[in-house]
Amino acid sequence: MEKAGIVLIVSISLIIIGMVLIVFGNDVILEDVIQDNGLVNSDKELSITSYLDSEKYELGVYAIQIPEFEDKLFFFKVLDPLDNQIISKNLQQETTEEEFKIKISGNYKLIVSSNSDDEAQIFAAIGPMPDPSKKSLSFISVYLLISGMILLVIAAILRIKRKKSV
Repeated sequence: MEKAGIVLIVSISLIIIGMVLIVFGNDVILEDVIQDNGLVNSDKELSITSYLDSEKYELGVYAIQIPEFEDKLFFFKVLDPLDNQIISKNLQQETTEEEFKIKISGNYKLIVSSNSDDEAQIFAAIGPMPDPSKKSLSFISVYLLISGMILLVIAAILRIKRKKSV
């Protein structure tokens, strides 16, 4: 088999493996993170609850995304298992993600609300901070995709050179 053909097969294999790792990697990274979405306005809030074990995890994480952020005012808070407010902020941007310390085991709540009468779609998540080894799956998949694409370009160059020399 010629060089270009071997490089082409290897590049396509790397791209496929990278894509599979992206799909399964996201599931592994976010397996303990509870995600939800809903419409929020002055009458409706979005509430998500996640059990966090302080013996298993040191840090928790929450994320909020509001695609139609505009000039509406949104608030959020995180409550610990004793319903103590550990975080309370106004949302200043379309996407917010922050860590928090898990002091005691139990159900932590993320609550997003608004004072606007207009409904807005909210995407939110709360859960334990993913393990660094799990996070490395996403980096590996990106490296495989990039490597596969580079090899694909090399295969095309080799094929062009071979055609010119014939």
